[in-house]
Amino acid sequence: MKEKFPKMSKIFGKTEPKRWEPPNVPKAPLPPVKTGSAKGTFTSRKTFEPVISRPVELDRLAAEVSLQFQDLDGLHEIKTCCGDIYKIVNALMDYARMLELVCDEWDLQGFHRATYEYHAEKLRDIAKKYQAGIGYDYEAAVERCKAKKNKPHKDDDIGGDPMELMLKKAQQEQQKKG
Repeated sequence: MKEKFPKMSKIFGKTEPKRWEPPNVPKAPLPPVKTGSAKGTFTSRKTFEPVISRPVELDRLAAEVSLQFQDLDGLHEIKTCCGDIYKIVNALMDYARMLELVCDEWDLQGFHRATYEYHAEKLRDIAKKYQAGIGYDYEAAVERCKAKKNKPHKDDDIGGDPMELMLKKAQQEQQKKG
């Protein structure tokens, strides 16, 4: 019996999704372009056509991720991009952290506390699967964000009024001297 659905490519396994290749388009002769007498007009499309029609591979930027799953209704597929998966991982990890914070803040005990902690653990497990699949590290991203937040803010607003900027610069020079 022939399978109804093609074999699923594993996103999170060892096999990688099939790389995009440009379609084979037959080369047709280019029609001549009328040239004008005005300055700056093109004399021929042949000069610029190879640059314009060259396929551009945006492997990392526009890579499509295909998530496939099977349930009672059959095979389902969700096509998305890596940026969406980043957001999903961030949301899952943040929500797991919020569940744990709520346990302490609301002083939850017994069944309610265990339920919240269980859900937080499961959300982290799901987020880690997605992280591994796209090569993302949530903890490293949080550390980079904290480092940017702790970085001193520059006071050189390029959109400011020239008189205001001159006054700020003079004040900074005075502070350096004295």
